Amino acid sequence: MLEILIAEDEPTSAMLLIHMFEPLGRCAVVTDGKKAVSLVDVCMAEGTPFDLICLDIKMPTLDGWDVLRRIREIEQDRGVPAEKQVKVMMTTSRPRGQDDLDSDLESLYQGYLPKPYDLDQLAEMLKEMGIEDAQRVLR
Repeated sequence: MLEILIAEDEPTSAMLLIHMFEPLGRCAVVTDGKKAVSLVDVCMAEGTPFDLICLDIKMPTLDGWDVLRRIREIEQDRGVPAEKQVKVMMTTSRPRGQDDLDSDLESLYQGYLPKPYDLDQLAEMLKEMGIEDAQRVLR
């Protein structure tokens, strides 16, 4: 069972993501960037890191890019090897190719899921990210 963090400030999108990810594990939800960074840090300190983070690019307090940078800094400070780093899926309401995606940070995340969400697309992306039982999201 995976530990999943959903960082999404829009309630309807958050509920959809919870529904989509629940077959894979337990979901925690935060509504702003600072809370996401704080929860990731606390969980790592307690030895219960997240397996997957679904991170909205546009959020209050810190945007998804700043959150992503800080998560990778926390992992580096804690000596987490690259192969053990949390998998991150960025989400946005803007189509791929628009200015939402920061090409300088592409190496820091493993997946991209545009809104509106599509179960088939999510399952394929999770499979590409190496998430076992990715097809469970289709049930």
